[in-house]
Amino acid sequence: MNTSIFIIFLLGILGVFAHCLCKLIKLNKDASNGNVPFNWYKDYVYSDRFSIMLSFLSVVVWYFIYNEVEGAYSQISAWKITSFFVVGFFGSYAIQYGKSKGEKRIRKVIDEKTDIADGKKS
Repeated sequence: MNTSIFIIFLLGILGVFAHCLCKLIKLNKDASNGNVPFNWYKDYVYSDRFSIMLSFLSVVVWYFIYNEVEGAYSQISAWKITSFFVVGFFGSYAIQYGKSKGEKRIRKVIDEKTDIADGKKS
């Protein structure tokens, strides 16, 4: 690997941050649409902290397995820096998909409000 380790990790971390910001925008929109109070730190960062940490770990794992993957698929060497951003972004997406406690909480409140509005629950 002749590219600076700093640049590689920076791009991977930026990929994770980019996904987290996309997720935060979605959660904020969902909460706003459902009239659910939303605190970005408590409802996302704190409640999903372990998933977010695993997302950063995906970048570290990619760093350690990159040479092996490059050995099997030499074409990836032309996309080395891009691959770290992509692994950061989509690794974060895959890890947080279905694991988001913040999203589950918002959907639960919206479902309860919908049930009350539909007369299914009082």
